[in-house]
Order: sequence, then structure tokens, then C-alpha cells
Amino acid sequence: MTVDNTYLDTAVDRLVEMYEIVLAPMKIPVKRIKKYIDTGLTAPCLWLSPGAINLDDIDYELDGQEYSVMARLSLGSITEGYDGVLAGQLWVVIPTVINYFNARRALIYQDGQEEVPYLIPNETRVSVASGFGQFTGSSNVGIAFQHRLAFAVDIEHFEEIHS
Repeated sequence: MTVDNTYLDTAVDRLVEMYEIVLAPMKIPVKRIKKYIDTGLTAPCLWLSPGAINLDDIDYELDGQEYSVMARLSLGSITEGYDGVLAGQLWVVIPTVINYFNARRALIYQDGQEEVPYLIPNETRVSVASGFGQFTGSSNVGIAFQHRLAFAVDIEHFEEIHS
């Protein structure tokens, strides 16, 4: 059986859909950048980009691939507002985002939704939230969330964990 190599792209599409839902009450538009980080986006916004890739064993029993997807939430310009306004928004945003995604480790957010191919749900989560600060090469400030996405692309192991 041949592995369909669009599984990461499919997972990132699902992350985009989920961010649109979780950030909607905060009126933060979601943008997806496939190959680079666009520092010219107008804040507030969030965009996703590839992070680190780990090709080692995910655990002792399963070979797989672990990808990091960075979700960079830009709240505004460093000169915007007054002291503490933008950073203060994070006291709600951080736990909202982490709890939303970690409660949906299979990246399924509605009934009847198909599984993301090869995804290992119990190994998928928000693994890091950076501190509030200015983004390198940008005048924008915000926070970055690192999503850890683990896949079992070996067909035999995939069938074992999903049976």
C-alpha cells in the first residue's frame, strides 16, 4: 500500500479550520502561509508555518514522524495601545487555545468528521506556548503556539493503532 503524502497538509488545513472557530469570538483572522512567514500581515492575525521535524521513534513501540506546526498569533504593533493592553489579552487567549486543541487531539471538532490520515491522536497536542514578545523581523507583538503532530506513516503500525 502506498502512503498518501498529503497527510501533513490535511492536518494543517484542519488546524486552520479549528483556529477559525476558537479565535472567532476574539475577531482574529487566520491566515495560512505554506512556505514562509509573512511579517507584513496586518495584526491582529494568526498564521501557521512549519516548525521542527523529528524522525526518531515517537515512543518505544512505534516508529513515526513528529512535526511541529507553529501558530503565530500577532496581536498588534509594538507601538499600539498602551502598556499591558495587548499582553493582557493573552490571559484569556492562552488557556482557550491550549484547552480547545488538547481536548481535540484527533483534530476532530464536529460530529461525523473524518480522521486525519495517519495521525496518532494521543501524541498530538499544543506542546509549547512562547512568552509574549516582539516577533523577530517584525514590529508586531504576540505569542506562538507549537502544535506537535505525530503520524504513523508505516502502514502496519497505523493499522495497529486504529483497529
